This record gives sequence, structure tokens and C-alpha cells, in this order.
Amino acid sequence: MSAARLLPFLLPLGIWLAQSTATPRAQESRLAASGLVAIIVSFLAYLTLGFGFMFGGVGTVTSIPDPAQSVSYFTLPVADQTWGILGLRGFLLYSVPPAALDLFISFAPLVATVAVMLSSILVSRTGMATQITAVTLISGFIFPVAGFWLWGGGWLGALGINLNLGHGAVDIGGVSTAAVTAGAAGMAWLLRGSRDQQSLPPQLPASYHPFRALIGIVCMIIGACAFFAGNSLYPTVAESATSQYTINILVACSVASLVALAYSAFALHRPDILITGRAVLAALIMTAAGGILYSSGVAALLGLLAALIAILGAYTMTIVLRIRDDIGIVTTALLAGIAGLMCVGVFANGNYGSGWNSVGAKAYLGINGMGISGLVSTGTAATDPGQLTAQLTAIFAIVAFSFAIFAIPALAIRRVSIPQYSSDIAMPAPQAASISQSQDISPTPEPISVTATSSQKPAADKPNPGATLLERLRMARVVRASNKSTPAPAQARHVAYPMRAGGRRVLLRPLMRSKEAPVASESGEKAD
Repeated sequence: MSAARLLPFLLPLGIWLAQSTATPRAQESRLAASGLVAIIVSFLAYLTLGFGFMFGGVGTVTSIPDPAQSVSYFTLPVADQTWGILGLRGFLLYSVPPAALDLFISFAPLVATVAVMLSSILVSRTGMATQITAVTLISGFIFPVAGFWLWGGGWLGALGINLNLGHGAVDIGGVSTAAVTAGAAGMAWLLRGSRDQQSLPPQLPASYHPFRALIGIVCMIIGACAFFAGNSLYPTVAESATSQYTINILVACSVASLVALAYSAFALHRPDILITGRAVLAALIMTAAGGILYSSGVAALLGLLAALIAILGAYTMTIVLRIRDDIGIVTTALLAGIAGLMCVGVFANGNYGSGWNSVGAKAYLGINGMGISGLVSTGTAATDPGQLTAQLTAIFAIVAFSFAIFAIPALAIRRVSIPQYSSDIAMPAPQAASISQSQDISPTPEPISVTATSSQKPAADKPNPGATLLERLRMARVVRASNKSTPAPAQARHVAYPMRAGGRRVLLRPLMRSKEAPVASESGEKAD
């Protein structure tokens, strides 16, 4: 295995960096730990259970020698047809041929992508145990089952053979299915909580780490293109097909970034990297499903639609539905993934995919070498309305399955857990909305409270609230020494410095004495 096979792992890393742009600096340590745990747990869950569920029956859809030996899966008998439901071979990579391990490496980045998308919405709402449980469930069962339906010999991929619906459900890049799975599970988690009582002001979320978003955009584009180029299920992909796939991804992401930058410059009078990163992620998800099935013009159109989904979707979630979707899991993942799967059934041009899912290996719809075609076809390819029906069926099945399976533990966790890390509890909605785009909400020392000041004292002699504790104590001694020759105020004036010691609030003794308090002599014998 060459080092290039590891490039697809840049996809989950890039998505994690792009989504963490909106995380306040006070939560960076939790975010870093959550991302690392999500990747590790997803890998172990996929190794233990997920790979067997996803590719236990892959031998029915591929002629590659080693994976073709995996033909053990659970089916539902419908007349004389085969409707695969669940793979049943390859758990813990047991009895998997050595050469077939490339298939495990190829799809491990997609599993990590699903885990990172879901964990990023849980990091500020739950504890680590809940995050591990959620990542294990979606990486070890929910996404592998959806992957089996599409790529492992399941019933969605067989819709073309069983019901004559095009070439069956198609997702060439795999990112759209991963986004739909994570988005549906994330929506189930968001709907389990209470909505904001009042609408928030229509403003973009704050961007705390702009350079992190830029690096994330580059990483996820490289990872998505490397996944298609090195996927073990596509051993005969020509170099020209890989180049066309990469060009379409770059065109869609470029158009989406320009639209997002123009919108943020118009709305905020400055470019915003957060909304740009989300628009690029939505464009990547939408384009990856079809990839080489589109022309460059269609890819540009998808980039425009992705930017609109990211911008208008965020407004709808926050203002209209009053759901606090901090990282845009619904708009940039769920809605973009649904649109990406649907676009395959609309804009596929038939130039690629001949024989996909064992349909039309030599000729399809009376045209030799015709591949996957959609409802609006171009050139000499014929239109195929059945492909759109297959895509819509896949969307409904994956969304319903992911939402239903994940909603059950989400409701159970809500009853037994205390959301002590919830951002909704830590900060009320109106207060959170009033924070400036550039303001950091990390905890700051409490300022000094002074109830009265002397008009005879210059402003420079006052203790500076922004100074360190030692500097403020030194300035207080200077102020107290200068007040020895001046009459004491009529009321007591106390200045205290709140501190934390062992989890308790400690108040230092008053630095200013009241009128009745004894004042230190010149020699300092009666200072206390």
C-alpha cells in the first residue's frame, strides 16, 4: 500500500477543522479531545462491526477476486429477487483475504467523516461518555448498514435490477451518503431539546479561527479527490475520469466560495471565512455524489446552489425554526447531502457508469456504452426518469433509518443525563446573540468594584482592572498611603478581589478603611 492511500484521511480532518471555526477558544481543549476520540472510536467500531455489516455481501456486486469471496449477508426473499439488508461477514476482519483489506482502508475515511460530523455537534452539549456512545452507534451500525445498501450488495443498489429504476441508487464519491447519515442523526439530537423561546437576531455566527477554516477547506478537497482516485471498488477508473472528478469538485467549491464571500462582504462589509467554509463543504458534498457524471457548467451550478443552501439554511434554522444549529449539521450536511443524491438523478450525463450495479454492461436504453443518466441529460445520452426515482428512494430510506435509530438513544440519554456542558444553558439566547463577531467569550477576571471615588485623587492612581493581581495590590498600597493625609469618606469604602481557591470564592480583606476603622500610624505599628 502506497502512502497515497492515506490521503483520503485528510477528508475528516479538513471537515473537523472547518466546523471548529465557530467554536469559542474556551472550548478548544474539549473540541480537540472530542475530535481525537471520534476518529479513534470510529476506527475501532468500524473494525469490530462496521466492516462486516457494510461489505459482508460485496461479492455480489464486484468481480475483484478477493472481495468477491464475501457473499454472506441477510436478505429478504421477495418473489425471485434478492433484497440484501445486512452484511454478515468480516467482523474483526476475521476470514477477510489480505488483499481485500484495501477495501477497509478505502472506506475508513468515510466512517471517520461521519463520526467527526456528529461529534462536533455533541462536544458542547454532552459529556465524553455520551459522545463515545453516539460515535460507536453511527460508525459501527448506522452508516455501515446504509453503506451496505448502496455499495455492498444491498437493496438500494439493486433497484436497477429488481425494479428497473436506472442503475440503482448511486453515490460515486460517498461523501453525500456520509453527510446524510450524520445530518439525520444530528437532526434527531437537535430536535430532542427545546427550541429557543424567541428568535435570535439575523446575524452570522462568530468566526474564532479563520486560518483553521482555510486549512480545513484545502484538506477536505484533497481528501475527497483522493478517496475517488484510490477507491478499491473502482479499479478501472481512468486517469481522465479522475481528472474530470477533481475539476468538477474544484469548480463547484470555487463558485460556492465566491458567492459566500460576496454575500458576507455585502451583509457584514467584510469577508467571513466561516460562512465561506460551510458553503465550500456543502458544494463538496453536493458534487461528490455524481462527480464525473456532470459537466463543468453543472458543477458551477451546484456550487451556486450549495452556497445558497448554506446561507439561507442557516437563517431558516436560527430565525424561523429557532433551532440552535451551531455548526450547521442540518444545512451543510443533511440538506447538501440530500441535494447531492438528488442531482445524480437529474443531471447525470451518461458518460460514466456503464455496468454500474450490474446494469447495462454493454448497452443501456438502446445505446452502447451508456452509463448513468438522469432526468435532464445532455448530448447523445437518453434521459432516464427511473434514476431519479432510485435516488429519491435512497434519500428517504437513509434519512428515515438514521433518524429513527439514533432518536431512540438520544431520547434515553436526555432522560438520564444532565446537560452540564450545554451551550444553551450556559448562555441564554439573547445574550449569545448579542456577542460581537470578533469577541472571545472565554472567562475573564472580575473587575474591581469601587462604590465611591475621591475627586482629589488623579485617575492614574486608581487600580487598573486589567492589570495583574500583584500590580493591583501594589497600586492599592500606593492609594492607601496617599489617603493618609486626606479625610476618610463618610461611608465605608471596600475594595476586594474575588479569587478562586479550591473551588471556593475567597475575598481578600478590605483595602480601604471606613471612617471608624483605625488608621495605621506613620511607623506602621497599628496597621491592622
